[in-house]
Amino acid sequence: MRLNWIQGANAPNLTYSAQASLASDYSGTLQTVTTSGYSAGFGSLAAGASYYFRVQALSGGPFSTAGPISTLARSPTPLTNSFAAVAATSLTMAWG
Repeated sequence: MRLNWIQGANAPNLTYSAQASLASDYSGTLQTVTTSGYSAGFGSLAAGASYYFRVQALSGGPFSTAGPISTLARSPTPLTNSFAAVAATSLTMAWG
């Protein structure tokens, strides 16, 4: 999951703290990403869960929040593509 935001009224070149939580009040375990950009990736989220996100400039100010946002029940299964036959003027493709 990737959380993106804009600079808004903040000064340029700030460092931000982005957080993800299963609880709307951000209690319990937080996943935190610190970044100097306007985006944070969260890679270890539970499948089939609803998360709440917030971001704040480390220099202070209020949190901006988003959520709940649900993850997929499971990761998509990649398709296995294969060329069953290739000829000069045609091809046959199979997937499954």
